[in-house]
Amino acid sequence: MAIEDALRSPEAINLLLAGLLKRLEGIETKLDRKVAYLSVEDAVEGYRQHLRDGKSRRGTQHRKPENFDYLLSLFKRNFAGRNIAEMTSDEIDIFVADNWADAKSGTIKQRKIQLRVFFGWVILYLKKHGDAVFQNPCELLEPVAHQVERPEFIPVEKMREFIGSAPSFTHKIIFGILATAGLRISELLKLRKMDVSGRVLTLRYPKSGLKEETAVIPARIAAELKFYMRNHTDEQKVIPLAEKAVFNAVRNHGESLGLDLNPHALRKWAATYWERKGEEGMVNFVLRHSSVNLKGRYVAPLMVEEVMEKQEILEKELYPKTK
Repeated sequence: MAIEDALRSPEAINLLLAGLLKRLEGIETKLDRKVAYLSVEDAVEGYRQHLRDGKSRRGTQHRKPENFDYLLSLFKRNFAGRNIAEMTSDEIDIFVADNWADAKSGTIKQRKIQLRVFFGWVILYLKKHGDAVFQNPCELLEPVAHQVERPEFIPVEKMREFIGSAPSFTHKIIFGILATAGLRISELLKLRKMDVSGRVLTLRYPKSGLKEETAVIPARIAAELKFYMRNHTDEQKVIPLAEKAVFNAVRNHGESLGLDLNPHALRKWAATYWERKGEEGMVNFVLRHSSVNLKGRYVAPLMVEEVMEKQEILEKELYPKTK
């Protein structure tokens, strides 16, 4: 009877009605709320198509879309049949830990970045099609502690010995190009005879996503390369070797001289050489990095002719007999 008496008061009735109204509003909100849906299979295939045909924010083709192939294949296999919008950061963490348990911190960091980019594209795709969006689960992942090891500079005399004592003429050209022009191994192996014009190398569809970039080699290497390609057709690759073969050749020959080297270490050596000379313009030209800082917007880059002139300094040190 006490409850019934309490409900007879207008204040009690108003409180009860307010509580019921609030509950009804909550139920209505849940019913109206859209739940984003996109199957993992459709998300993966859609993103693959985007990498093949789409453009980056800079308006260029995406850089090396094949880098995503392995990751996307694993992701599709692990989460087939799932709604990608309902995936949690814990699931992403477990997925990375299970598939890259023994990987270096740099590799784990790269995979998490790729997944964040992939989920970002999915969210943008849903938004463009008027569907509900969801929070990118990769934004909740713990950051990966990764310390980049700075390369140890090899004296010019040691690098001269490394190139000069190459086990074959082909290897001598490979070592010389990588150590002076700063090419990535993939860029070197894409070169065809038609891409070589004296000392100027045209790099087609490089990592930056641009249609082409330019590299320069010393006159001595250009002369050797011209002789080496004397029987090549224009469409023929300059270096008809697999990436692993070039990697092993650099590493094994370096070990025979007590040097810890790989193709990318030679690219770093070229950049370090010019940095120690105080030639920041040459560092930028050799590395061809796509990131743009404030200085890059105000300082004009070096012209090819200027690079050729400055490169004579390096050529005289690596090939002292060159006149």
